[in-house]
Amino acid sequence: MPNRDHKGKAEVNPDKLELGPKLRAIRFSLGLSVREAAGAASLSPSMLSKVERGLAQLSLPTLLRLSKAYGVKVGDLVGSGEGAVRVFRARERVAGTTLTGETKAAWLLSGASTALQVNVFYIPPNGESGEPYSHEGEEIAYVVRGQVDLMVDGDSYSLQAGDLLYYPSTKAHGWANHSDSDAEVLWVTAKGRF
Repeated sequence: MPNRDHKGKAEVNPDKLELGPKLRAIRFSLGLSVREAAGAASLSPSMLSKVERGLAQLSLPTLLRLSKAYGVKVGDLVGSGEGAVRVFRARERVAGTTLTGETKAAWLLSGASTALQVNVFYIPPNGESGEPYSHEGEEIAYVVRGQVDLMVDGDSYSLQAGDLLYYPSTKAHGWANHSDSDAEVLWVTAKGRF
């Protein structure tokens, strides 16, 4: 049950909510209608409404546009800022967000209290990021399993298990798995997080 403030209104802690309700709480706090928020992120109002109700997922580029419209970082939307020391057990790792199609991301470390954002992406054959995107910071992508093509600033880099790519996040980037096997990529974003 939500806490009540002195005026009797429900007090919501966005850090404790899932993505859809968290987006809705932030939109309400900004005083935006669904139509206004969707327009600011180049998203249809019906799609935003479905996402807020947990009936649809956003692609990473769309989530990035929405986070910019709300003035928050993607990491603050999908991560938890709880605890200075955190252990992430492999058996507890859950793919938390559908990024594009069947691609999943486990958001391991994120939130306002850290300068790093750490994610593991599970990319099926033919999975891709969609349109290139950019944001503040720097990134490394380390291919744990499989192979993936990373595009940075118009150049393509084909990476296999064990390969690592560093790039400034301000350069337009995206990724695709053109192989017949699943790929697993560890992404670390520093400074500014997306």
